[in-house]
Amino acid sequence: MSVLRASRTYMMPENTLRDRVLGKVDPETVVMGKVPFFDEFEEAQIVNHFKAMSDLGYGYTQKECIDVASQFAVQLGKRTIDTPLSMM
Repeated sequence: MSVLRASRTYMMPENTLRDRVLGKVDPETVVMGKVPFFDEFEEAQIVNHFKAMSDLGYGYTQKECIDVASQFAVQLGKRTIDTPLSMM
């Protein structure tokens, strides 16, 4: 089957399919989306904090979670106090 026909049959952009067939792009290394703001260790620290507080009976609202994460980002030097994280 030709690349053009396959692209139409499977509703995939022709150039995308052609790049993969010709080996210009390695499908195993293609990353989609943004890089996470916090690395896995930092994210685990935040999650552990929320779990510990939950065990003590304190529940955070969504806004409070974002505020805590913003403060953590400031401590790590990833954000300034003037540029907090947002829900978007």
